[in-house]
Amino acid sequence: MPLVSLADINNPEAEALVQQASRLSKMYDEYVGSDSGDGHERKPGIHASEVSGCERRIVYNLLAYEKRSTNTKVWRQRFNIGHAIHHMVQTDFYGMAKKSNGQLLFQAERDIVISPDLQAVAAKWHIHSSTDGVFTFLDDDGVPELKVGVEIKSASPTEYEKLKAPMDYHLDQVHVYMACLDVPLFWLFYWNKGNQNNTNSEGPFLVKWDQARWDRLEKKFQRCHDAAYADTLPEREESGVCSFCQYAYTCRPPKLVQFGRSSQKVWHPRK
Repeated sequence: MPLVSLADINNPEAEALVQQASRLSKMYDEYVGSDSGDGHERKPGIHASEVSGCERRIVYNLLAYEKRSTNTKVWRQRFNIGHAIHHMVQTDFYGMAKKSNGQLLFQAERDIVISPDLQAVAAKWHIHSSTDGVFTFLDDDGVPELKVGVEIKSASPTEYEKLKAPMDYHLDQVHVYMACLDVPLFWLFYWNKGNQNNTNSEGPFLVKWDQARWDRLEKKFQRCHDAAYADTLPEREESGVCSFCQYAYTCRPPKLVQFGRSSQKVWHPRK
């Protein structure tokens, strides 16, 4: 049949094509909710965004258990909105740095890689991550004198309204970045998805290095490495994270029903 025009859209011969068009929303829902991952494959190891809460998840990652996405369409779209906000804000920061006439320089690499191949702390604990960026303040002679990291988070209007200080698990996350990159300050930039407000770079959202917090994290990393090396699993810590944890299919937390899933260990960095 020739290309349907305005004149023949209501003809019976075009009805089958109209039905094809009506399937677009179903095709979209299936695509967005498909098990397509998060756009990149994470290497086995410790990831900064996963250091809080359940230690079993860290051990699964160290042992390179198979991952299976449990994301629904809603969660996939939430993640995609977060990625879009990250890109937009990073672009703004980069433009801000270009207009600063040398008074403030934002590192050109927006997603700064943390890897055992690049930093000693990352090598010690086998950390694989990336952070959103680092500002570098220069003195009058153009010499760097202070680095400030920035980590971008998006929040619903309800979440943002309750936000009086950074979330504790985000503090853990940025301390991993601080330790690996030797950056003593981090701005936790929360973006309100409802009205486009964001947290300022003052008070509790400008996070200072806390040695005691890092000491606690290192002890946790040691426990997880020891467990992985001994091929044992810590007790699970059930929470809302279980609903989209990629290891839920093998961990099988009692409060979350999972059917027909298996696992396979393939690697550990210390073996």
